[in-house]
Amino acid sequence: ARETAATFNRDLKEIKPKLENEQDNIHKFANGIELQTPYCTRYYSRVIKDVVIAPSPLWLQTTLMNAGVRPINNIVDITNYVMLELGQPLHAFDLDNLSGKKIIVRQATNKEKLTTLDNTLRILDENDIVIADASDSIGLAGIMGGLDSEITINTKTVLLEGANFSEKHIRLTSKKLSLRTEASTRFEKGIDPNLCEQAVERVAELVEQTGAGIVVKGIIDIKQYKDKDNIISLRPERVEKLLGVEIPITDMHTYLNRLGFITSTKGQSIEAIVPSFRSDVEVEADLIEEIGRLYGFHNIEGKPLFGALTRGEKSYKKQIEARVKNILQGLGFNEVMTYSFVSPKEYDKLNLNKDAAERNFIKLMNPLGEDFSTMRTTLLPNMLDLIERNQKRGVAAAKFYEIGHIFIPKSLPVEELPDEKGVLSIGFYGENDFYFMKESLEIILDRLGIKDINYIREPNSPAYHPGRAATVFTGDTKLGIIGEIHPDVLINYDIKQRVYIADIDFEKMVELSKLDIKYSPLPKFPSITRDIAVVVDEDVMVGELENVIKYHGKDLIESIELFDIYRGDQVPADKKSVAFSIVYRSFKKTLTDEEINPIQEAIIIDLEEEFNAMLRS
Repeated sequence: ARETAATFNRDLKEIKPKLENEQDNIHKFANGIELQTPYCTRYYSRVIKDVVIAPSPLWLQTTLMNAGVRPINNIVDITNYVMLELGQPLHAFDLDNLSGKKIIVRQATNKEKLTTLDNTLRILDENDIVIADASDSIGLAGIMGGLDSEITINTKTVLLEGANFSEKHIRLTSKKLSLRTEASTRFEKGIDPNLCEQAVERVAELVEQTGAGIVVKGIIDIKQYKDKDNIISLRPERVEKLLGVEIPITDMHTYLNRLGFITSTKGQSIEAIVPSFRSDVEVEADLIEEIGRLYGFHNIEGKPLFGALTRGEKSYKKQIEARVKNILQGLGFNEVMTYSFVSPKEYDKLNLNKDAAERNFIKLMNPLGEDFSTMRTTLLPNMLDLIERNQKRGVAAAKFYEIGHIFIPKSLPVEELPDEKGVLSIGFYGENDFYFMKESLEIILDRLGIKDINYIREPNSPAYHPGRAATVFTGDTKLGIIGEIHPDVLINYDIKQRVYIADIDFEKMVELSKLDIKYSPLPKFPSITRDIAVVVDEDVMVGELENVIKYHGKDLIESIELFDIYRGDQVPADKKSVAFSIVYRSFKKTLTDEEINPIQEAIIIDLEEEFNAMLRS
């Protein structure tokens, strides 16, 4: 009605109840109201005596049925009618059935039982608000009344309730009990506490008019809030800036007044007192929106943009991210985006030590569930969960990557925002092995201009296989870990195949990257290629062999390519054959066998001495 009156500039006919025949005194019938919880901001009540329970008048029944509400009896129907009329949920108690003739609003005790009007037993806890008498609970506040205090054919004295409850608590209780009613729907959205009085008085008026009973003189009104005007200052120039149209100040006053705001002029600004029924209006922009609504957004004409436009561009970090994604997609990887929330049990599944840094995680106060209750400190659980799901669904082989964030608390308990660290996680299973992971990472680093890549055996990470994992360095800077996941971890995740994951510090990649491409002329002198195959122990890492080759080759080695790893009848059971193709080239002259042969011999001797390697012919 308010919106209609404001839209069409008509006077609002407010409901102002009048009582003609009040009798006796309310304190002869009721012994008071106690609010024992801060989540009931107001409780307004009246008493009706000499009640005659009967069917409602036909007009009232018709109105309720048209609104989808089933008529019950005159008292209940009047409370439902006023709820539809004013928006304030109401309830009527049989006062003669209330122990101690009093109302107590409190929070339920743990596992307290209450049978509601739908004849269902509800188990409550401390977060629920109940209406109680001197001995027991008689209603679920803001949601549904109790069966023991309902209005019956024998009811002679009624206590009317018009109350205001915390929308948060009503919403949580309604959701927990799967009990959504007309009352709870309204309380969840927030109701003006000043509406309690008008609604109860309107019920009393209709009781008089329909002859349903006699209104007892007096009220009981308990408030737990302070009436304080919410005054917002409005700048006319701000209205023009946000709406894009110049509206006369007098029209601004008019629009706000039509909506129930009390306005005055203070200097160059308008001060508006927000009516209590508009709790949604909090700041200046809200007032401007109200002005725009009544002015008519359709009346605001479009205007061409003016001023210089700033061309947007990707940040350097976003450029690196885009390049990495493009490379990985070209290598056949699929991008994934996983939740930043994980279960604390994931860290146990990774076999992390009790004092591992990854266990210093942030717990969420209101998680979606136990499986999403902590902020992740590593992307390993997300990648392993993803691989587990794909494997169980019959996907024989898959390759994934994610550029995401991990959250490292600066202190526990948390007192400030955590460090958000970018991480590149690459994972696959099925067709490829460790060397495909190594090659993929080297392609990425090379395209980013990151050189001097070295690998050192990583025996200390519980999530990785101790003999098949390596820490990746560029110079002295650690970039991350690549390798095969530990068999025990795979068992924890119920994964039946070997899994390879790279966990790379994306922030360091960005810091060390160089996107400028420098031209290198084609070599003037030919290369010499030599192959070398050695038999070594199974636990010797290929990277360690490569480091020896690089050391002796110095500046003459252009590239080293691993082209074969053999395990079989030709070598002992605990051995493997590793074959490299080594390309030599000088940028100053053509190399000869006399220059290359000593290097090859030195490499073989060093491999024999350091790894007990045997040259395979």
